[in-house]
Amino acid sequence: MDLLTTANKTPRIAKSRPVRIAIIITQKTNDLHATVPCFLWRKARYAVDLISAEAKASIMLEMGIHVRCDNTLSKTNFNQYTAAFIPHGNTTRLVEIDKLRKDLEKFVYKPKGPMRWLFSSGNGACVLKEFDLIAPCPWPISHRSKRKGNG
Repeated sequence: MDLLTTANKTPRIAKSRPVRIAIIITQKTNDLHATVPCFLWRKARYAVDLISAEAKASIMLEMGIHVRCDNTLSKTNFNQYTAAFIPHGNTTRLVEIDKLRKDLEKFVYKPKGPMRWLFSSGNGACVLKEFDLIAPCPWPISHRSKRKGNG
């Protein structure tokens, strides 16, 4: 997959679609894990939307910062996004949302168009694991060191 930049400096994948990223947040989402990626992606001229998993579009992050989201989960069509991001924070709320589970499963397993990306930071990976969207590790993991001298 080739990441290209067009004349208007909007990054595009394979000359067809602009890169669009959905950041899914709830009340008490970690400030840095939500705002820093959002800032960097927007600086790179990606289209970034904050998606509220709550009923309202206004969210208060972990340290008290109020954020106005672009959309709510109930009104979001994930087919328009190239990537979805779940930041570190109040992920127990996300696991309870059946619509999110169904939307992310379709997003990953039945993509319409080019490849889709689903990623997380911190305990956001717990949501992906709970939704069975993380493949099992193909090799055995040993917690004991194999070096000499470690009895």
